[in-house]
Amino acid sequence: MNPVLPHVDKVIFVVKGRWAAGTPDEVLTSERLSDLYDSHVDVLRVHGRILVVGDTADAGFELEEPHHLPFVDESQGHMESHR
Repeated sequence: MNPVLPHVDKVIFVVKGRWAAGTPDEVLTSERLSDLYDSHVDVLRVHGRILVVGDTADAGFELEEPHHLPFVDESQGHMESHR
């Protein structure tokens, strides 16, 4: 997410039908993400980068399930999940 943040005015996070939208500074806060994920989340700003660290026990998604969009390998004609 860090490489794109300087190029966007707004971000949106969607978790289990709930969402948070606004500027990166409005959305990427410990309070806002903790509320969205219904679990404690720390948002740290270090050397111009944003680090998001949360408790995965109640994070709002299953870690065993893919949570990235599938990658389409056009040369092979099939999709792969990248983690």
